[in-house]
Amino acid sequence: MDDFTYRSSTFMSWLASIPNVTLHPSIQLADLRSQHAGRGLLATDNIPANTDLFTLPRSSIISTETSALPKLLPASIFEDRDPWSALILVMTYEYLLGEKSQWKPYFDVMPTDFDTLMFWNEDELAELQACAVRGKVGRKSANQMFEEHVLPIIKGHENTFYPEGNSSRLSDVELLALAHRFGSTIMAYAFDLEKDPSQLEADEEGYASEDEDALLAKGMVPLADLLNSNANFNARLFYGTDTVTMRAVEDFRKGEEILNDYGHLPRSDLLRRYGYITDQYKPFDVVEITKELLLETVQDYRSLKEQDLHKRLEYLEDKDVLDDGYDIGRREMARQGQDDKDDHSEIPLSSSMFPPELVLLLRVLLAGQTEYKKLKSLSEERDALLWVDIANVMVEVATRRIKQYMTSVEEDESMLQDSNIHGRRKAAIEVRLGEKEILKEMWEEAQKLKNNYENVAKDSRPVKRQRKA
Repeated sequence: MDDFTYRSSTFMSWLASIPNVTLHPSIQLADLRSQHAGRGLLATDNIPANTDLFTLPRSSIISTETSALPKLLPASIFEDRDPWSALILVMTYEYLLGEKSQWKPYFDVMPTDFDTLMFWNEDELAELQACAVRGKVGRKSANQMFEEHVLPIIKGHENTFYPEGNSSRLSDVELLALAHRFGSTIMAYAFDLEKDPSQLEADEEGYASEDEDALLAKGMVPLADLLNSNANFNARLFYGTDTVTMRAVEDFRKGEEILNDYGHLPRSDLLRRYGYITDQYKPFDVVEITKELLLETVQDYRSLKEQDLHKRLEYLEDKDVLDDGYDIGRREMARQGQDDKDDHSEIPLSSSMFPPELVLLLRVLLAGQTEYKKLKSLSEERDALLWVDIANVMVEVATRRIKQYMTSVEEDESMLQDSNIHGRRKAAIEVRLGEKEILKEMWEEAQKLKNNYENVAKDSRPVKRQRKA
């Protein structure tokens, strides 16, 4: 038995020994390294939907509620502390306890190496080219958070964090590396510890308040975090008063992998948070169009005086549609959601891939001097001509955005045929190619929009009568 298998076996034995843990007899923690998936949970027999796969007491979860650390430190340290740094402190404390921690077998199966963007070097990140996710890695801000809010607590309370009799201390560099490790573990595997639904303070529509959601503690849930995920998930974690339960939401066939739900994430975000991508998430890809690119293109198309531009941007700010960037998704996904209603504006079928907020921004910026505050009262011809302007700007935005990437769609497709390209580089190429495909679709949709509304404008012009002699 190799070390990997031994750790898995020890972990499952430990988990089964915890009081009030129930494990379905037809699930098995499997070695999926051959599939580049680490560990995963498999069904060893057919399992029908709505079956409880495993149930754990909340006391088995690593959190600020279950660790002794918050009671060993001054109460002020955990008051108003954000859930991330709170759990990093708890995990560091339990990890440094070694064999004395009740979660030692759990730590032994946690990952120590990551492929999330936080751990990519500059050359690897450069392969993402103009993908907006490059600006969302957050390594500098993470270092600052750790150095200001995590390391000083550990160093200021060494007698608490290091077991009695252990005279060795980690250096600042080692503590920072440990904080990054646990920060990435939390990002990829931790759960928001929801309350039992019956205990939530529901709003008028029956949902938990946003304030409650923002304050949810985070926790590491044994076994639940070992489930891999895909867009076609088949299991989900449910919360009770004293327990959490992983439940099948689809039927399982013997040998099928049990997959958790990460949500409909674009592959760029999947890579940033979890360090991998799959084709099943391809439909959820997006490309970001920055406000700066939009304003630059609008100004080149129709130069607005600075005072006029400022007034229009203030108007958009009041309408709550002004943002730093706008995500454009794939055309097919946009068409699937075209029946959704939105209060900002009516968007014709041919422009359904453009977010309503983006459309309203362009309508306001491209409208005439007195038109932008009364867009709904425009004549049919004037409205159509405004849509032609919007389409022209969209075409130019797509053209400029795709030029920000250093390789073409064809070059990326050719690279992906090279068997020598794999790992992080291959993932980066697939992500940037997905964004270019969307920009190509955006260009095509904008051209279609332009042609459609040029015809509408032509057909809506009043017919002039000929003068009688």
